[in-house]
This record gives sequence, C-alpha cells and structure tokens, in this order.
Amino acid sequence: ITAFILLAEARLPVAPSEASDALAKADQLAAQLSSEDYEAAKELWPVEPALVSYQRAEADVNRAPAEPPRVHIVVCHCRESLDWLTDSHLLMPAKGRALVD
Repeated sequence: ITAFILLAEARLPVAPSEASDALAKADQLAAQLSSEDYEAAKELWPVEPALVSYQRAEADVNRAPAEPPRVHIVVCHCRESLDWLTDSHLLMPAKGRALVD
C-alpha cells in the first residue's frame, strides 16, 4: 500500500493519470484487507505519513502555475564550442527550446 502511495506521489508532477492509478491501486489493496489487517499494516508500514506526504505534494502541484517556468542559463566559456547547446546533447523537454546568443 505504502509503495503505491509513494509511486503516486513521485508520478504526480509528471504523470497525474499514473499517480491516480497508483493511488487507486493502494485503495484497492487496502480495501481487500480486514480492518485488523489494515491496522497491522499501518503499524508496520508508514501508511499515514505516506498519505500526508502525498496530500502535501498534491497541494503543491495544484498551486503550481499553469505555465512552465522560464529558465535562463548562462554558460561561461573560453574559446570552446557551444555546439552542444543546440546539437541535442542538452536535454530539453519536448516543448522546450534553446536560444543560443
């Protein structure tokens, strides 16, 4: 259960549907346990702290701006080629772009 909650938290900012699926799987697993078994699992594994952490991450994601942040990078160089900035050696998100001046 805790592993699926942690997976949900990790995927939340980058793949919300996968996060939702992982959280649903945790709920399914919890629902299959008797109340005694669930309480025992909560004592052995940090289920409650994992849920609190997930809820905090979810609130952070919901507060995030709709637009991705703009990042400006200054690369200092001394007689070195900056080709690596534009020849796909610099990992950019699919919607990202690099402007080299």
